[in-house]
Amino acid sequence: MCLSNVYDGSRSDDRLLFRNIADVRFEGDTLVMTDIMGIQRKIDAKVQKIDLMDNYIIVEPMEN
Repeated sequence: MCLSNVYDGSRSDDRLLFRNIADVRFEGDTLVMTDIMGIQRKIDAKVQKIDLMDNYIIVEPMEN
């Protein structure tokens, strides 16, 4: 099973947004992520990078 952590802008511990994300989908400009426990998290963001080998996603939150 491949789970990913989601980071804001760069891959550093102080930028970690979510852990153990199993599913990612888009609803318009909103990223909807579901973790291993089935908890959904939503954020208005653009995806900068998805690394499937190292299991991380970097996003850029959109300003409102």
